[in-house]
Amino acid sequence: MSVIKLSKYASEEKHNISDLVQFLKENGIQKNENPTETVNEGEIELIKNNFHSFLIRKEGGYEEYKKNFFSKIGSKTDISEPLELKIIEAAENEKLLIERTIGFVDFNWEYAIAKYAGEVAQPVPFTIFDEVICDLLLIQELSKSDIAKVLGLNSELDPAENSIIENTLAALKSDAMIDGSESGYWLTDIGKDYAKDGVKYSTFVRDFEIYFDTTGRNKQQAKDILRKLKSEKMRGNFVSPAVELNHIREFAGYQAPEVHFPEKNYMLQSASLKNVEKFQAKVWVIFLENFRDNTLRVLVYDEKQDAIVQTLSEDLNNRVDLKNNLFEKLLQNNDDLKITDENKTPQQINEENELINKQKELDSALLGQDILTSEKIRKEIKREKIHFNSVEFEMELKNIFEDSNDELWFISPWLRYHAIKYRLNFFEKQLAQGTKIFIVYSEPENDKALMADDRAMSLLTELEKKYSNFYMHQLSTFHYKNVWVRNFADERKHYTGSFNILSFYVDRVTQKVRQEQMTKCEWDDDTDDKYYEFIKKFGEKYINQEIGKYNDLVNNLPAKVDKSFLTKLKMIDNLKLQPFLGIGIELFDKMYHQLEAEKKNTLEKLGRGVFLEEYNSIKNDVEKLHNVLLNKDSKKSFRQKLDNIKNDFEYLTASFETELASLNQMITNLRTK
Repeated sequence: MSVIKLSKYASEEKHNISDLVQFLKENGIQKNENPTETVNEGEIELIKNNFHSFLIRKEGGYEEYKKNFFSKIGSKTDISEPLELKIIEAAENEKLLIERTIGFVDFNWEYAIAKYAGEVAQPVPFTIFDEVICDLLLIQELSKSDIAKVLGLNSELDPAENSIIENTLAALKSDAMIDGSESGYWLTDIGKDYAKDGVKYSTFVRDFEIYFDTTGRNKQQAKDILRKLKSEKMRGNFVSPAVELNHIREFAGYQAPEVHFPEKNYMLQSASLKNVEKFQAKVWVIFLENFRDNTLRVLVYDEKQDAIVQTLSEDLNNRVDLKNNLFEKLLQNNDDLKITDENKTPQQINEENELINKQKELDSALLGQDILTSEKIRKEIKREKIHFNSVEFEMELKNIFEDSNDELWFISPWLRYHAIKYRLNFFEKQLAQGTKIFIVYSEPENDKALMADDRAMSLLTELEKKYSNFYMHQLSTFHYKNVWVRNFADERKHYTGSFNILSFYVDRVTQKVRQEQMTKCEWDDDTDDKYYEFIKKFGEKYINQEIGKYNDLVNNLPAKVDKSFLTKLKMIDNLKLQPFLGIGIELFDKMYHQLEAEKKNTLEKLGRGVFLEEYNSIKNDVEKLHNVLLNKDSKKSFRQKLDNIKNDFEYLTASFETELASLNQMITNLRTK
């Protein structure tokens, strides 16, 4: 296991070395502030996870440190944000004040890419002879000799001039611009069109591809939009799209201007299908309820771009049947959404009416390009919002997680893997900052009820082991959901849910849907009473847990007690118990001090032998060098060994005060060069 000097680590992390030594000491690890002291990987991990929690308990000077620490982690820490939260945040940035986000479902957006070989007519500027001949033939049909005379060429007597006229006519005929023979030539329909534009055409063959949006029916931007999505090819044989040439030209005008661009006279003459492949892109369809109009609007979110795709959103909103099917899928897959006969409460109706009025004010400000007023309205709404549906509350939680908090409590009847995994990164950031996190879940009402699934418990148990400031406890049966935010210098927040119902309408005449909501409340005396009831129960759990660890150690002594065993004993009742100490829980304080006393007695009893073994080893080495002339470093090393034994066995220094003083004098008397 690699090590680093403690002084270097303290300097790199900008920690006070005295605080580090004290922190390690409280966790049963004795360190000195001397330049040679080291810390290993395990000790560094302990410091990283728990040192900031320890600092919160220190009196004086912490606030400035805390401010500097949060500033540092704010620039360094990159929280991996869950996909679900990115989806909700994207919707939050798009929705109107008169809309609420009610949920989202995944959806495979299907499309096809057809590859063609196309014959393309390319414009070529007229030569002077082309232009004159076509202009003449626009007026009337003419023979070869008539055309030659008009051009001032003697086609009958001058072979060179005859060659010019024949080559020009042959080229025009080859390009299908004219038809006929020497006795008379005329313009074809294509020739007439070309003659008016002053160009003729040569043809070439080029491969091109067309994106067919089989889901949204988009033509104009299909290629630009769909090729940006993260897609996978679908397996199987597919029927080739039977598309007429005029439709291919229409698509190509948007997607393949290199083969069809009428404005520049590039004309697709024919298209031969080479192959077609089908693709699907996983997107997320977000449903917004407009409570002013009682309508649903959808947004399409693409994970690859981390953005709402407006074109696909518009396309899907136009496909009413598909949108309704996806909403049914949302209802089936989301336990928070239920069909109901309940009507909106008067309170909810009043809140919605206020938002409808605010939307009018916002629309007016935006129309007048009054940015300051529009931002003021948005901030007021955000600040005054007290009711959150299940989806909206995730954004409120994100805002909480972005603050520096003293305590966070999450109280829910059930613990589910997805919900815990979803918030794990945010938990860890808060814990690393020193925030104490408490998880409360309910005991089951019956033997069959599973209140916490195995995977969720595995994640939480790992946090409990890793961080001294993480706590969880299963308490008597309850059904409510609470979130408590306790910041001792600021206003405390209390969110409660499960009893209130937020209703909305799918449309004006059909079914109504309800969704649970969380409500932000004032922190009151009742909440304070509940808090102290819970904190006592947590204290009881963790003091008994530490007593259990202590009893397990003393009842299973190793054949030979060594320093590592003594360290395990010293680590009993470490930082985990500090939040419950001295806050008025008399039983806890009594049990804590009793455990401390028993631990001290046991350490003194079991540590004597280990202490004397190390003490005598140092003493014997010093005695052997009584008449030897030493260098200063050797004498200094003995001094360091004496300091180490005092730190490692501080609970015995009073008992062996005379012996330690004697050894100290012996080291002092050693002679140096």
